[in-house]
Amino acid sequence: MSREHSEQRHLALYEYLLFFWKKKKLLIMVPVVFVLATLLFSLFQKDVFVGKATVYVGGVTKDSTVNPDLIKAEYSEGMSAELQSTFQVFSPGSGKISLQLSGENQQQVEKEIGRIANAYLGSLDRLYNQKYQLSSNYAKTLSKRIEELKKSIEFYQQKTKGNLADPANAELLIENQKELSASQERLQIIQTDLLLLDKPMFIEAPAVSKQPSTLMANLLVAFLGSVLLTCVVLIFWKYWIDAEQRAKLLTKQSDPEE
Repeated sequence: MSREHSEQRHLALYEYLLFFWKKKKLLIMVPVVFVLATLLFSLFQKDVFVGKATVYVGGVTKDSTVNPDLIKAEYSEGMSAELQSTFQVFSPGSGKISLQLSGENQQQVEKEIGRIANAYLGSLDRLYNQKYQLSSNYAKTLSKRIEELKKSIEFYQQKTKGNLADPANAELLIENQKELSASQERLQIIQTDLLLLDKPMFIEAPAVSKQPSTLMANLLVAFLGSVLLTCVVLIFWKYWIDAEQRAKLLTKQSDPEE
């Protein structure tokens, strides 16, 4: 039984291969038509230009300037509907924000990506300058206070010498020494923060490039897809023919002899 079953399988495979061979024109024509249609479609497509800029936000951590959704909402205003639909804001890494949009008009894409990127960097610069100025002013105030405390400590140290020293002066001396220590610690932290406070800058300046052509990929997909589709259609076609033949044979066998 197994040998007979194996022979039947080989026979069925042979019949399918023979059927495919008879329909070889169809196997050739369908992929050719699909490939030509894809080629014509791709050739008539307009070029797409992509504008992109990447900004390092530096020491600016305000949510409205580093949250992609908030940035997109703010800077998409005034943009054409075409560019607005392609405008993307995302973070490619820590402390980085990328701005990207695309369109068929190269000059318009260049203008918009430049406008958005420079406006965004400008807002970061303003916040950076404000933060740097406030920290610098605070550091100057602390430095001035430290000098005053040093003089005050020196004064109270003189007052507390001797057996007749006033206890109140000793308390004031201790308070000034504590404040001096705390002020020096705060000043050191602020000075370190100022040294580590990075200025926002372009990692990737605003630029426009033409989107790579997808012609070859489209042709390959069209060819493989059409070959697969044709094979599936031929398999069902052959199955339908075989089913009809079996049905006719069963009908003849069931008819009474005349």
